Amino acid sequence: MDRRHFLALVGLTACARRVSPAPSADAATADAAREEEEPFTVAPPALAGAGEVALRPFGEASRRLAAALWPALCAAEPNPVWSPALAVWSLGLLAAMARPATAARVHEFLGLQGERAALERGFAALAQRWSQAFDAPGFAALGRPFVARGARLDDEVKARLRGPFAAPAALVTADGNEGVRERIEQFFHARTGGMVGRMIAPESLVADVPAHLAAVARASLVLRGRRASLSFRVGGVTPIDATAVVVTHGAQSARVAGATLLRLPLRADGAWLDLLVPDAGERLEAAESRALGALLDAGAALTPASGPVVLPALETAPAVAARLRDPLWAAGLAEPFDPERSPLAAARRAWVSELFHLVRAGWAAADPPGDAVTAGLRVDRPFTWALRDPRHGALLAMGRVYDPRA
Repeated sequence: MDRRHFLALVGLTACARRVSPAPSADAATADAAREEEEPFTVAPPALAGAGEVALRPFGEASRRLAAALWPALCAAEPNPVWSPALAVWSLGLLAAMARPATAARVHEFLGLQGERAALERGFAALAQRWSQAFDAPGFAALGRPFVARGARLDDEVKARLRGPFAAPAALVTADGNEGVRERIEQFFHARTGGMVGRMIAPESLVADVPAHLAAVARASLVLRGRRASLSFRVGGVTPIDATAVVVTHGAQSARVAGATLLRLPLRADGAWLDLLVPDAGERLEAAESRALGALLDAGAALTPASGPVVLPALETAPAVAARLRDPLWAAGLAEPFDPERSPLAAARRAWVSELFHLVRAGWAAADPPGDAVTAGLRVDRPFTWALRDPRHGALLAMGRVYDPRA
């Protein structure tokens, strides 16, 4: 009876279907030992020469990817959220596992040019800018390849995963879709302090192709302001009482087509929270169609806001991970997901079946409630937001808020 096997990346999930004998007990034991000896961290060792200028092309890639995929992703949740920068890093990890032609196609899709080794150092340096540990404040992420029993990546691929990416492949010995799902979820649950429970819906695992690529990220932000309350119109219609943040200093704004672009300071250095707020009576989708580029590119000329800004506090918790394979395919990147191309550098035919992406994000006030103030702007209707690292322009996370309670 044929035995199917898979490759999986968490943050990206790469799956491979195979017909091969099970590995020897010694080989399985050696792989398991390597996993224990090399606990995963998304932050690679310090990289010489990986300055901010070198990372700007990767920041630009995150903005292009956001523009390409956001229309497909934003319909999935009441408050959809994802990380374009993590998706760029995940595609870089996918390219590191791929044959040269497929790797070149991934780099071309992202708009990146240069030698493969140099680009891999850039992908790794982008990850290095994130939190060193998942339980640290601010932005943090996890990603890892999962290689099923019987799967064998090329030695060169293994070296790349252990080197620039610091993400050695983990061995999966479970049989069947349910066992594979549990293995991936247990890995993330253990390394995120329980933040991740169930992340993959059963129907997401295709029965005859049990292979996936996945990523997990969290953005926990503290705004320079104090707690308050706000009447927020869910969907732009139904008013609710919501916990809010009053930002009294440092906010900037600009008028764009049918909307206001806001930039809010964060207590942590090196990040901006930008908001696209439609005018009263305007639908968010209509405002995005005209002004999303201004939010993603941060090119608008901003001036100090006329007064304090009040916006709802937020904590998103998607029930399951977003699936990026179909949006990527529709955007023009089909090669890694095509089983006929056998794109991954492995001993047998292997391809990416799905790319899972689970991102949780939120923000709260740094200070307790204070005296009442007259707000210059109340963000009391649905809006789109983006968390940006201004050092290289990468979009660390972005989302929509229709209902701050969701």
